[in-house]
Amino acid sequence: MQNLNSKTLAVFHSYKMSFGEWVAAGILERELTLYRALKPYFKKIIFVSYADDISAEFALGKGDFEVISHKNLNALKDSDIFRINQMSGFMSARKAKKMFPEKKLVVRCGFMWSRFQKHHNIFKKWFVSRMEQKAFNIADAIITTSGSDSRYIQERYDVAGERVTIIRNLIDTEIFMPSTVSREAVIPLFGKKICAVGRLEHQKNYESLILALKGSNY
Repeated sequence: MQNLNSKTLAVFHSYKMSFGEWVAAGILERELTLYRALKPYFKKIIFVSYADDISAEFALGKGDFEVISHKNLNALKDSDIFRINQMSGFMSARKAKKMFPEKKLVVRCGFMWSRFQKHHNIFKKWFVSRMEQKAFNIADAIITTSGSDSRYIQERYDVAGERVTIIRNLIDTEIFMPSTVSREAVIPLFGKKICAVGRLEHQKNYESLILALKGSNY
């Protein structure tokens, strides 16, 4: 990885999110794993938070990162790179980019918001599409998690392929690793079970998993 130890990275939380909200959702350490890995490569990493108590946010980050309020974007004047984790973080990032147009903006999409608007009203569909269009227009780099989403961005928003990079979702290989125990040894202990991890939402498509197992002995 290129050494960026003279650069400051500013990470924009998604709308209304903060370290405190990550704690409430039980995902703080998971989300910070990436940035702790990136920290040695940067001069500084700053989080732009929607929390009211910024000092509490700093404590939750264990002092590893600076934290500023989304209302105090002037504090980003010495930053070099802006990054959003999800599209809803673009609203604050867009304001910062307008204030400091020379800064690089990296738009990361964990999923394509507009692809999951089938059951929403026309206004929200329009709003989300407009936000994605504006984000991709001004982004210096775009990150998505799959080839499908990369093609979707290129085709729907007329984005050149070289501007889109695919980076899969992070997996902590210290926790999730190939088992050293054989399947034959596990089945007598736990039986034949399928574990699917994810939100109970239509977009996770559990129906396909269930149908795929139809007629099997699971």
